Amino acid sequence: MIRAGAFDSVGSRRAQAFAAIDRAVETGQRAQRTKETGQVDLFAAFGGAAEAVAEPDLPDLPEWGHQELLRGEKETLGFYISGHPLTRFEAALKDFASTDVDRLSLCNNGEQVSLGGIVRELSVRTTKKGDRFGLFQLEDKYGSVKIVAWPDVFGKVGGKLADEEAMLVHGRLEIDDGGAMAIIADEVSPLDNIRERNARTVVIHLSGEAVDQQKLERLHKILDSHRGECSVVFSIRLERGAVVRIRPNQFVRVRVTPELATSISQAVGDCRVELLSERDRAAVA
Repeated sequence: MIRAGAFDSVGSRRAQAFAAIDRAVETGQRAQRTKETGQVDLFAAFGGAAEAVAEPDLPDLPEWGHQELLRGEKETLGFYISGHPLTRFEAALKDFASTDVDRLSLCNNGEQVSLGGIVRELSVRTTKKGDRFGLFQLEDKYGSVKIVAWPDVFGKVGGKLADEEAMLVHGRLEIDDGGAMAIIADEVSPLDNIRERNARTVVIHLSGEAVDQQKLERLHKILDSHRGECSVVFSIRLERGAVVRIRPNQFVRVRVTPELATSISQAVGDCRVELLSERDRAAVA
């Protein structure tokens, strides 16, 4: 009941209440034993009121993370109350997923699809040759669909594939004569940091008025400390609204990390960092 959120209204954090369960049970058992044995305190013996059993203090613990809260709701109730694990991936799913479970019925048998969701009921099995493959349900906000990850695909995703993990699946949709659907996976990859992993070009949007020599030097140091394979493009907005795109020499390439955009924003100030995948690169060509 605590993990489901039934005690949220009493003012305690779920992590606190959950950690206090054992002490609460001990306190209740002690009070029950006292009642059953007829023991009373000195004041009660002379007609005073019996002393109430003091509730144990709650431990000073931080609340569980949002994903842990949602997991508790799902495991105890079968559905989510305070949100959905895919909410934080909405922007990424818009860019990388071609459909969702609700729209799969509009797809044709054999069609290539891309679908994001949470892994459920993962089962690892072995082929006759001894190779491991995976079967699981991929669940999004609308429902779930069966995923088959044969050994070549399962071997690539490795230990990243687990129950409760958010994944993007590319594969072939199969619909049997009874209408049951399954996706034969060509690729399974985590949704976490998917933009960074698929980025091929980093576009740094700057205001011409906000750029000075010191900021450019700080920006150069950041790019130099993140050397990698992604190309860089500067998109500079001029006073009259015109936009100029400048591509530095071919040796200015960066390794995209979740911290890169934050570091650039802190160093330059008035700027925006955009990550483009392979299919987006034509926009800055």
